[in-house]
Amino acid sequence: NPTAPFDELEHYEASINKLRESSSSARPRFAGLGLMDVNGLVIARLIECARMWKDPDRLQTALTLYDNLEQFRVNDDVTHGLSGNSRNRGFLSDYLAYADASLQAYLTTGRVVNFDNGLAVLIRARFLYNGSAPGEFLMSQGTTSALSPQDTDSPEIVDNICESCTARMIRLCHSYGRLLLESPGGDHARRDSGLSLLQSAYASIARFAGVANMSGSQVSGFFCAAAEIQDSDYALTVGPKAQELADELAQNLPTRLVAPAFGTIRKDMQARSPGIYLMDKQGAHGPFGVDEAVQKLKPKLRILD
Repeated sequence: NPTAPFDELEHYEASINKLRESSSSARPRFAGLGLMDVNGLVIARLIECARMWKDPDRLQTALTLYDNLEQFRVNDDVTHGLSGNSRNRGFLSDYLAYADASLQAYLTTGRVVNFDNGLAVLIRARFLYNGSAPGEFLMSQGTTSALSPQDTDSPEIVDNICESCTARMIRLCHSYGRLLLESPGGDHARRDSGLSLLQSAYASIARFAGVANMSGSQVSGFFCAAAEIQDSDYALTVGPKAQELADELAQNLPTRLVAPAFGTIRKDMQARSPGIYLMDKQGAHGPFGVDEAVQKLKPKLRILD
């Protein structure tokens, strides 16, 4: 039935059960002082999965691993690897991996410092790796270290060993941008920063849409990021139980952005009555309870049976 709605939770649970069946009992561990992008990408997904599974032990393990990433960050820059006391120059994937892991750490703990650090690194990446056209970001600055992939001073749209840099830039600019985008009466600086990030995401979609349409499954990450922008409604939780509400809702809507509003995140919403607010292009709606929010936020996109 081509009009049947996508039952997100059912497909999610089926996929997770397959992963559980094939997983080993080995505990994840920090891979060492090389490959910042690999560590960051894996840690981001570990944190995300621990939140979805409501597994405090896995979450604590993932957050401990996340804290190790600070060795790779100096101010707003991150490096690809550490060798003794020398630091090796990073490339775009390193910055995106750090920003991704930091966003997941904030969503799961409410630690605003994680969000702020990830945001600063993402903004730095946009500056360092900006290409010749709006929405184009190069994988490197032209000269890479011995540890970095070579010949990477070009944009990446194809998913090679993981989600492409272009797809991740779209996804992260979109997520951070939505959480900064104050209402018209809110803080102008945060609103401008949020708009700038969103514009980067939109520009990347426009820049590579033609190429993506000719590339099929090789650019699945790009299509997923574009779909997220098309169906961009998300949820904010406010009040003394904001974190608990956000986690419970996220467990029922694993592909939606569900965030507690703390610190610099949507300060314009934090004075509202406690509960869940659904955020769309028309503004904020609520507060709602978890069950009602789940029904209203189910993905609007449909797939073939």
